[in-house]
Amino acid sequence: MKTISRVLIRRFTEFEIRSYLQLSDLYNSNNQNDKALKVLESAGKINADDPLVHLALADVYRD
Repeated sequence: MKTISRVLIRRFTEFEIRSYLQLSDLYNSNNQNDKALKVLESAGKINADDPLVHLALADVYRD
């Protein structure tokens, strides 16, 4: 039972991070970089080691 719970939590976390990434991309494409950064900071709090979060941050800072 513990294994199933861990898998579900992990999948939910991945889904949540991907949702944050999509939202930040929308903000960034509409020149709302401050909002994009806030969303990405939230994603980073969930999983600071996710390379996609760092890549998205680089994109926002580049723009």
